Amino acid sequence: MARLTRPAPHGYYHVVLRGNRRETLTNNAQDRRALNEIAIATLRRYDIALHGYCLMPHQLRALIQIDERSLSNALRRVAVGFARYRHPHRTKPDLFERPYLAQRIDPEKEFLDCLRSMHLNPVRANKVVAPDDYPWSSHPAYLGYRSNALITTAYGLSLLDSDPAKARTAYHQFITAGLAADVHKREANQLGDPPLTDAVQDRYRSPQYLSIY
Repeated sequence: MARLTRPAPHGYYHVVLRGNRRETLTNNAQDRRALNEIAIATLRRYDIALHGYCLMPHQLRALIQIDERSLSNALRRVAVGFARYRHPHRTKPDLFERPYLAQRIDPEKEFLDCLRSMHLNPVRANKVVAPDDYPWSSHPAYLGYRSNALITTAYGLSLLDSDPAKARTAYHQFITAGLAADVHKREANQLGDPPLTDAVQDRYRSPQYLSIY
């Protein structure tokens, strides 16, 4: 498969911000707008490339490209800024679970698997039947259904094909294959086969998480 765009010197990270004690992060459109504004300001301040995201009720996942020296400050800015918005009267708002997690990934070997896992999260959590039905992720941007200036899809699509239209088709097929694999796994588990544990899956990804307080 063709690769048009080479990774920049900045590292690629899968970051996770979870609600403390599974607290719901956003309750309405106003909350999502506030989080969006804080995220935009952070992306610009630290020169972050946002390659993908998925906002779930209890967590925010994102695939970003950033200078590692700015990583902890960027995550704290989002977490603290939004916590203060949600709980303005608390002296020390604790909306997010500590530590914040950041997993450095290999942009050529692990990028697509990480992106697919993120975009299939709503399906695995039984929020929707298909990722197309979930409005708060970067999945529609990769399909070309929704334009979003904040999300850069060029690198991810270039891993699939040099032609943007063919790359989007290949992306759709890649996501569909992930859905089919999930269905097969669930059916196998129902028949008594042992589940594929996170440890087994991670063996192929060699994750290295940074814990950021």
